[in-house]
Amino acid sequence: MLTFDFMCVEGLLLILKHALALTALRGFFHTATLLYDLLFANRSKK
Repeated sequence: MLTFDFMCVEGLLLILKHALALTALRGFFHTATLLYDLLFANRSKK
């Protein structure tokens, strides 16, 4: 039972890590696209 509980906790931590990584990546890409849009808009204005 103890090993099973430990594995459950490890699995949950792994899922949490992946979720955090995905969220960070999504935020990074979101800001990157926003910056690119701003730069592109400034270029097209000129």
